[in-house]
Amino acid sequence: MRGEIEDIPLRRGDKLVIKSVTELKAKETVSIQGAVNQSNIFPYAQGMTVSDLIYLAGGYSEGATPYRIEVARRVKNDSMLTSASQTTQILTFDVDRDLQIRPETRRFELMPFDIVFVRKAPSYEEQKTIVLDGEVMYPGRYAILNNAERISDIIQRAGGLKPSAYLAGARLTRQISSIQQQDSELLEDLGTNPLVGRVKSATATVTVKQDSVKAVIPPTRQLVGLDMVSILNNPAQPANILVQDGDSILIPRQVETVRIIGEVLNPSLVNYDPAFSFNEYISQAGGYTDNARKNKVFVSYANGRVNRSKRILFFNDRPSIKPGTTINVPPRLAKAGRETSPSERIAIISLISTLIFTAIRLF
Repeated sequence: MRGEIEDIPLRRGDKLVIKSVTELKAKETVSIQGAVNQSNIFPYAQGMTVSDLIYLAGGYSEGATPYRIEVARRVKNDSMLTSASQTTQILTFDVDRDLQIRPETRRFELMPFDIVFVRKAPSYEEQKTIVLDGEVMYPGRYAILNNAERISDIIQRAGGLKPSAYLAGARLTRQISSIQQQDSELLEDLGTNPLVGRVKSATATVTVKQDSVKAVIPPTRQLVGLDMVSILNNPAQPANILVQDGDSILIPRQVETVRIIGEVLNPSLVNYDPAFSFNEYISQAGGYTDNARKNKVFVSYANGRVNRSKRILFFNDRPSIKPGTTINVPPRLAKAGRETSPSERIAIISLISTLIFTAIRLF
């Protein structure tokens, strides 16, 4: 059109396309992330400010702080304000709750491809709750006041214990995420089969990434063994742990029974008698079976803790029995390999007898 080059004659079927200046540029956008109602990418408009972008994002979300807003800006190669190694320029300023820019930053305009970050207030958190049930004056769900609240604090807020409370049987269960569950299973597999562990490690990594994208992690529960008697007698001890969101504490009524299960003749529930010895409780269940592994007997207490039998020289040191205890008698481990048949055992005995008789005659 300016006559700088020779005109090109058109032919049948030619297509002439004339683009605008804006079509020859990359699509210009700006984005906002963090404590806003709709984190998103928006088309860039000349003269756009941070307040405009926050408005497009639906305003601040609950807990947002307007006093720490950052803008990340691309550094162009011809910029003289940054070092050669810097790839991003960070700009920080304030926008109040009414989306009004302070006078000193009112002239600040966004540039194409800027990213705006809105932070949450450091002390802002959604309410976290735990469940306290059983023999307390006011059972129910309680909000956690602060990050330093402990088991004894919650029980005190619940009005204390009822006279029928059995502290030795108090239980705390805690939520664990599927990622923590996978880690536990992976550690178990690594302890038994390193090859399986490596395979599951790769699978677990993929699952974790999928969970991160979906942000849906179904929790499971795990028992936390604790000694509630010592916790309430001395709240300053380490056993008085911090409570977490989703915790559940159960204070049961006084228990007067002992349960015996496993390799006994009559697995049963018997009354607790402080005068009974360990073996007398086993006798209450009919005694051991022939397949019982007597030196590996262990007990589970009502609060979730476990204790096992110990071997001291030629004697077994049995764990103490308390109300609500479960005595577990495990079976003997199956021996590896093929068992000999009766005919094979007879042949072996005959061979040994012949060797002994021959040795006696020789000497």
